[in-house]
Amino acid sequence: MQFSDLLQSYCKTQSTEQDCLYALEDFAYDNESFAAIAKNAIHILYDIDVISEESILHWFKVKPEADEEEGLVKDKFAAKIRTSVKPLIEWLQEESSSGEEEESD
Repeated sequence: MQFSDLLQSYCKTQSTEQDCLYALEDFAYDNESFAAIAKNAIHILYDIDVISEESILHWFKVKPEADEEEGLVKDKFAAKIRTSVKPLIEWLQEESSSGEEEESD
């Protein structure tokens, strides 16, 4: 069994995929060295079919709930992570729109 199989067995619904993305975000908040590569981790999880395009796009659009203890600092960090993922988001949106164009032809 590969590690991707383990993750795929956990991330079966959009809700669990969202949980995975928020967990990555929280882990990056607590581990600065991981924050620099969080965008790569998200891209890999997409490539190995653990997290869907829809889940990534939804996560990107939705502002995380504010934490009363860490509030604004964590919000700014979440925005930083989302900014680092923006090239992936743009690529996913381009892929999605080109796929829609091909279907309508």
